Amino acid sequence: MNRVFLLGRLTTDPNPGKNPSMSMATFTLAVNNRYGGDKENTDFIPVVCWNNQANFVNRYLKKGDLVLVEGSIRVNRSNNSDNTERRTFVNVSATNIQSINTRSSNTNRTSTPTAHEVNLDKTPIDQLFPENDASINLETSEQKIDDQPSKLTSEDDQSLEWFAKINSDDK
Repeated sequence: MNRVFLLGRLTTDPNPGKNPSMSMATFTLAVNNRYGGDKENTDFIPVVCWNNQANFVNRYLKKGDLVLVEGSIRVNRSNNSDNTERRTFVNVSATNIQSINTRSSNTNRTSTPTAHEVNLDKTPIDQLFPENDASINLETSEQKIDDQPSKLTSEDDQSLEWFAKINSDDK
């Protein structure tokens, strides 16, 4: 089975792809790894997504957003034009992307629906943002995001635990 779950932050704004037959988005995800007890390393993982997932990413996500990505690892190999060098490219092909808002950042951020909740071509805007839904905060954040990817915090870990719990309750 080839299945991966990654929790991390976008290092740049998403890049809409150049595929005429379907929507596409690419971005790099900064994911922290803990090892040796108290040591940390950050991996920068390329992610590609298609169709509704791509529409969601291109419309709602931006640099610094914390997301949970579900997908599979893809390995592509190719030779250069004169067949003297073989290259290997690895990325994650995302099948599900969820925006995770932590409590500290959720107070001023727009609540973001998931890609599965939104069919951007068919969902009217009033269904995406109902007036009487108190859980949706339409104020925007003036939060500064620097050039370095953010490290995950214990609040991020708590958000992931909460996310796992609510998804297991639905099944």
